[in-house]
Amino acid sequence: MGDTPASPAVTSSSSVSRIFEPRTLEDDFHLYEKKDEIEATLAKIEGIYTRVKLDKELVLGNGFCFGLLDPVTNILVNTVISKAKSSPAAAAAAPPPPADGGRRRGKRKRSPADRDMNQRSHDSLIAFLTCLFPYLPNAEARAYLYAADLDPLVAALLVVDHRRMRRFGFSSGITVAAVEAALRCAAVAANHPDPSRLVLAWKLLSHGLQKFVSEIESINKSDTATVARHVLSMVNFNGASSDTTKLELKEPWELAERRLHDNNTIGKELDLVPPARGAMKRMLLATIHGFYLQALARLPTAELRSRYHRSMLEGGYCYGPLDPVSNIIVNTVWYDQNFPASKQVTLDMISTTCLWRVAARSLYGLVSFLCTRYQNMSPDQALQQLLVASANLQVADPNLFDDVPDKDSKLRCSADTDRMQTGQGSDGTCEMQREAVEGSTPSASVIEGYAAAATAAFHCNPLAQKEFLGSSDAVSKLRVASEVLHLQDGHPLSYQDLEFLSMSLLKCSSSTSKSCQEEDLAPTKIKKSLYSYIAQCSYRFWGQHERVTTMVKAALDKFNETLVGVSSFTHFYFS
Repeated sequence: MGDTPASPAVTSSSSVSRIFEPRTLEDDFHLYEKKDEIEATLAKIEGIYTRVKLDKELVLGNGFCFGLLDPVTNILVNTVISKAKSSPAAAAAAPPPPADGGRRRGKRKRSPADRDMNQRSHDSLIAFLTCLFPYLPNAEARAYLYAADLDPLVAALLVVDHRRMRRFGFSSGITVAAVEAALRCAAVAANHPDPSRLVLAWKLLSHGLQKFVSEIESINKSDTATVARHVLSMVNFNGASSDTTKLELKEPWELAERRLHDNNTIGKELDLVPPARGAMKRMLLATIHGFYLQALARLPTAELRSRYHRSMLEGGYCYGPLDPVSNIIVNTVWYDQNFPASKQVTLDMISTTCLWRVAARSLYGLVSFLCTRYQNMSPDQALQQLLVASANLQVADPNLFDDVPDKDSKLRCSADTDRMQTGQGSDGTCEMQREAVEGSTPSASVIEGYAAAATAAFHCNPLAQKEFLGSSDAVSKLRVASEVLHLQDGHPLSYQDLEFLSMSLLKCSSSTSKSCQEEDLAPTKIKKSLYSYIAQCSYRFWGQHERVTTMVKAALDKFNETLVGVSSFTHFYFS
């Protein structure tokens, strides 16, 4: 399962620590194309084309399977759109239509034109789904499409359900932009002669899709002349612009839900296959990276430049008894107090690579925490649960505060509130927790879980951090810190807020961290080769630092001169 022995520094009396790192939690992406899977999908596409009956006025030159409806209707709509008043340039760029409209008759041998049309539709469907969902491998996208009978939006619903994306905004601005980009990418992948025109047509059609579907359901789809008239009556390119025409997704998703529910067999084989580990890791990592951006925005600028950039990158992990952003800030401040730098350095930027590295360490710490607490939980289950919980241990571990005295019930209430905001039932317990944790008791204490997390995250002193995060006395102090942080309601902390937070955490230092400070003060001998390597890295960083700050200053000065008229400079931090 990829477990590694616990570090000697954190081995508990029960020896239950399960530590996961990149080498023991490798990706399992299906990267290699299997010929039989591709051939099976192409055969299903060819079967769809055999069901399409076209009038002699229409040829299947650009009738692809992708779109906002079922594959057969998408083929008809795309064919009509491409035929309707196509520009001379687009007509010249269009590939020759396949013989017999792409349909097979009897046992005839499939022509190269047929194979090309099937392959182009295959490529367009894969492009649509992989563009819509980040970190979705082609092989996995093909499996979703095959299970959905090549219906692109139904396949998208299967992805949302299988990945447990419970807060997926089906009609949000981000989703609208993503679907529009997916349509354009699908058209490009299919080698469509005019992708922009095709996308504009679907945007126009999306405003009355329910009406369009009800109209064509009342007629025989083989009467393509009538279908074409309905399409052309709703798609009027005169005066229409892609910039001013908005894509409406409410009706397309509702129709896709109806098609999914009408066919109870769709997606059943996917229930036995968990989402790809590599995809879950990358989605969770992107979520955690967003928390670090929020934490950077909330810390005071001067203190972040002079002190807290280092402690955030070395010990500002997102796990702990608070919400992820508050955990990052608390861990950052506590690390600076207990493991101060021997030399103060002022920076104007934080390296993107370094920020992703600490986010990855937080990810492995979170997985190790859950797998240590619950011995029967696999790392894939932990990843899936953390995704549903948005990397919040208050939500991912319903027993997180079992060791906390009743006087700290405010933390429990805060955890219940977070669960309710994550798409959970009325009792405050999310469905994902019921599936993975209900009926099981923790195999290890919270302190042992934090020890495993700190070890997996390469904390400089796992013992000190587990003592800080796991002791009931520290949790009481963190409750006060949480009140200070949440008092700002997401706004940047002032210098006074940070001072109050520092005073609250000052009494949380341990004898372990003090002994570590004394060891850090002693000089350490290193090899000349290592010293030379560190010097080179330092030289490259400061060169990049100078280039970035120079460009940012120039851009801000230009902005102030042209739009504001004030010659001022504001420090920006980039991730």
